[in-house]
Amino acid sequence: MSDVAIQENVVVGKGGERDLKVDVFSPGNLSSPVPGLLFLPGGGWRNADRAPLKERYGLALAQHGYVCITGEYRVMDEAPWPAQIQDVKATIRWMRANSASLGIDPSKIVVCG
Repeated sequence: MSDVAIQENVVVGKGGERDLKVDVFSPGNLSSPVPGLLFLPGGGWRNADRAPLKERYGLALAQHGYVCITGEYRVMDEAPWPAQIQDVKATIRWMRANSASLGIDPSKIVVCG
């Protein structure tokens, strides 16, 4: 499976005053819902650059039949804890609410990072 549809900078909600964005990598020709994988940057809530996740996880996992989403969150310098967890939860809620159009099985969402 090499066809991958990519949607970049999709706004999934608000984190304080700014938009929370994700990139969505979907396998081509989905015939039934598949697990959705949400990848977040590591770094102790101090780094939210999702760019390195695109090729390493987004493209590779979509080519293997998963819908892969690379997300972001407000870092500690932007907002105090627990804003980061609230941002991640907002992305998960968006994934569930849009599961049909994304091709995701809403009972099979995995968070990695």
